[in-house]
Amino acid sequence: MDSVNQTSNSSLDPTFCQDLYATNLGQESHTVVYFLKMLIGIIGVLGNYLVIIVYKRKREIHPSELLILAIAVIDLSVSLLNVWFLLFIGMSVPLGYSRWTGACLFVGCFVNSSSYTFTTFSSLFMVTVITVNRYVAICRPLDYSTWFSGTKVKWMI
Repeated sequence: MDSVNQTSNSSLDPTFCQDLYATNLGQESHTVVYFLKMLIGIIGVLGNYLVIIVYKRKREIHPSELLILAIAVIDLSVSLLNVWFLLFIGMSVPLGYSRWTGACLFVGCFVNSSSYTFTTFSSLFMVTVITVNRYVAICRPLDYSTWFSGTKVKWMI
């Protein structure tokens, strides 16, 4: 019974994120990992921002282009929220800042996992809608305008 209580109490520990990011890597390896995460975040932000700029400059947007614009916005939020937040938490835990910001890491970890779950499922939904869009456009071109009108696509987004 005591081991069950210890397990449930340890899951409520505000520094449980330390276990997620605790590694035995040296300082050089941590620097390389942080640099790669930062590079991925910068490429994700710039690439999706360019896609948004290109599609927003068009006067008339086709429904399939509207879906691409929506997935670019979702991926931009993934790049901004998740990659940079994980970079912040990943830097603070090995440096020992989690001792005085344990509650902040707990809340931050909860917010990060919630935003990651929401953006991941939104991205999966949009990829599924784009797949169905391409299937209908190729295999049933006569039904395309009824399945993917502008208002229906806006409603899906």
